[in-house]
Amino acid sequence: VELLKLDVEGSEGGALRGVADEDWRRIRQVVVEVHGGSARGEVEALLLRRFGRVRYTADEE
Repeated sequence: VELLKLDVEGSEGGALRGVADEDWRRIRQVVVEVHGGSARGEVEALLLRRFGRVRYTADEE
């Protein structure tokens, strides 16, 4: 999977938690639109564990 793109209106964490461990090895890049401040922390932590880095665009804080 070259690119996993998510725009799930507030269910970002749940969608990413639903990816099986063996499938993460196949994903090269994730683009996710995060709705809500607390969701951002969860998504960031998960992606940091999986990829070791996170890059923000547009509405960076």
